[in-house]
Amino acid sequence: MHDLEQAFRSALTELADDADASPAVVRQVVARARSGVGRRRRSAFLAVAGVAAAVVVVAGGIAVLQRPPDGGKGAASPTPSLNPPSVAPSMPGGYRLELWHDVGVYVPALWGWGSAPTSVGGGAPVLCGAGVVQEDGHRVDNPTLPYVGRPVVLSGTCDGSWAHERPQAAYVWIGGDVPPGSVDLGGGWVRQTVDVGDVAVSVATDDSALRQSILASAHRVTGDCQPRLDNPPVPGGTTAADFIPVSMTVCAYAASSTKLDYDLLYEQELTMGPAKYLVDAVDHARPMGPASCFSASGGEWALLRLRGNGGSFRDYVVDMSCPSIVDPSGTQHVLDQETVICWAVGGINAVLHSHPLVDVPDRFIPPLP
Repeated sequence: MHDLEQAFRSALTELADDADASPAVVRQVVARARSGVGRRRRSAFLAVAGVAAAVVVVAGGIAVLQRPPDGGKGAASPTPSLNPPSVAPSMPGGYRLELWHDVGVYVPALWGWGSAPTSVGGGAPVLCGAGVVQEDGHRVDNPTLPYVGRPVVLSGTCDGSWAHERPQAAYVWIGGDVPPGSVDLGGGWVRQTVDVGDVAVSVATDDSALRQSILASAHRVTGDCQPRLDNPPVPGGTTAADFIPVSMTVCAYAASSTKLDYDLLYEQELTMGPAKYLVDAVDHARPMGPASCFSASGGEWALLRLRGNGGSFRDYVVDMSCPSIVDPSGTQHVLDQETVICWAVGGINAVLHSHPLVDVPDRFIPPLP
């Protein structure tokens, strides 16, 4: 991890001695670094809004931990002058693009995934983490691992002291309930937050050049996944038996705070191998038949778009609350290990909640106790 970050930092040496570098200079150095390196059983499967009542009472399964801030740390400075670019830079080597709603930011490629502060039950924002999610889905309870976090509840134990707590590893928070400005966390660590549209992007690190470059990469963007849907996704595309996919885009959604539409939580591009595996897995998955779920609404969803040659495509839609995976003909299939394992990788497992009927170890956020 150190070697990966050092390679990028070495291209940012002219910023290392000047944490107040302008956004234009930051973007120039980033460019140089790039060239060098319904009838639902939903009550058991809660998203953030669903744990509102539980998070404020220990008896409901959520324990909010409060620790006093450390010494004189934590006084927030005025909003920083840094204005992230409105146009995305090309992805620099060693970095990956992370999306939340309509905002993207580049983070070091080997960082894991985690949580960010979120307000639940009308109370103060809390951080409900449960280790750092790795590429294969398993979680590592190691505070020295850097990560990118989103405002999701990963654990039934939440921490209310995050605002002034000095971390042991760098992190990026996208969409966290964090006010803009800079907070001195002590020991050379600073968390800086900027607003990109209505999405807060926070970076905490003791490396000012790294912090500035990540913040400068934050931008409004629409990728292959629509940032907002008016209704749950519906599968489309070809049902041809000879369809051969060459790639797959995974789009994860959850109902927005208004419950009137669905916001993008995560997007990931996968290759031909996982795409072909999914086609075969769904073809062999048991249809749900009379157990199918109708009039679906609310909850969490995944749209899996497989692209073939000549502009052909095929969608599968996963309803996490049913649970099921639907093909373009409208047939619902059982969501099981074979129909999950090939696409539920990386950050997908830090934004979607599991279902007791889906027995796939280390995939998705486990149900809250």
